This record gives sequence, C-alpha cells and structure tokens, in this order.
Amino acid sequence: MEELSIDQIKEIYGIKQAAAYKWRRYLTDRNIKPTQENLTALRDHISSTGGYSGFMEGGELATVENSLKTTPAQEAEFTGEGNAAITRMVHAAQNKATAILIAEQMLTKEFIDNPEALPEELQQKVKQAEAIATPKPVDPLQYAQELVRKRKQQMQEQQQAAA
Repeated sequence: MEELSIDQIKEIYGIKQAAAYKWRRYLTDRNIKPTQENLTALRDHISSTGGYSGFMEGGELATVENSLKTTPAQEAEFTGEGNAAITRMVHAAQNKATAILIAEQMLTKEFIDNPEALPEELQQKVKQAEAIATPKPVDPLQYAQELVRKRKQQMQEQQQAAA
C-alpha cells in the first residue's frame, strides 16, 4: 500500500492539517508506514480509547484486525472510572453548566435590582403583579362597619331559613 500525503489524510479522515501531521508523525516515529490501512487503524484506536496509548500491542503492527483487540488493562482503562478522556469531558461539561448557572443567577439579580432593564412587555407584567399584590389602603373604621353589616345580614338570612 502507498503512503498517504497530508492532503490525502485530511480529505479521507476529515481532519485538520495539524491532526494529519500528528497522525503521520506518530506512525513514522514508530517505523509504521502511513498507509490508509494503518491510518484507519490509528483513527479507530483513538476513537475507541480516547488516545494513542496502546496502539501497538506487544510490538506487533497495529492493523484494523488487531487494533480492535483490547488487552485487559485497556478494557479496564476504557470502562473504569479512571478514563482520563471521559473524566476531562465530564469535568468540562460540569464547568460549562456551572458557568451558565452562575451567569443566570447574576443576570437574574441584575434584573431584580434594575427592573427598568427588562423589555417593556415584562415591565408591564411586573406592574400588573404589583398592582394585584399591593394592599389597598383601608380605613379601619369603615372596614369594621362593613364586617358588622355582613354579619348582621348573615344572621338575618339564617333566621329566615329557620322560620
């Protein structure tokens, strides 16, 4: 099989130039020809294990067939909790989620402190809610007289119903 050029590697595997150089150098540094078969095996190995580690098993050339074989140590690394690639990915996702939650809380506080920064339709909703929730001024004497009147009316209705 013929060695692939950087442009061929980029086109075949849909990777950037820097990655193509890295893959090619990785193989040539180990005296492995950068053929399509070997590059495919390397790509499959990287995607299944998350890295280059263990690409050559016991000094044997990594081909498509033997790149699919895993040693017990590789299986433990891939399936165990210590898989560095997965741990990094989870940590990055946690950091991103934390940043979003913090930003949301900060923006919420900013809008609470400065409701005039809200869009006009939301400001109207806030004003409507305030109007509903704000107690109306009440004259205590007038309120007491209204309660007494309602109670007298209630008692009259009970007496009429009993008669």
